[in-house]
Amino acid sequence: MDHGTGIVIGETVVIGDRVVLYHGVTLGNRSEPKPAQAGKRRHPTLGNDVRVFAGATVIGNITLGDSAKIGSGAFVTKNIEAGAKVMR
Repeated sequence: MDHGTGIVIGETVVIGDRVVLYHGVTLGNRSEPKPAQAGKRRHPTLGNDVRVFAGATVIGNITLGDSAKIGSGAFVTKNIEAGAKVMR
């Protein structure tokens, strides 16, 4: 899915089971792929039961652990442990 629906999900994103993404969420990459990176992961991996609230941005080849919660407007660029809550 790309832009037109109010949500952006990059091509190498992995999404677990029972994940909820609210309006305006971006799951993107940090930069344009270089030829040497072709086929490599550059988008986030979301574990099971993750919630990403409205307007949050999660970018890069990072992992959101199971049951993590990302608050509205948060900007995440590092791995998040299972069960953790991230607020902006």
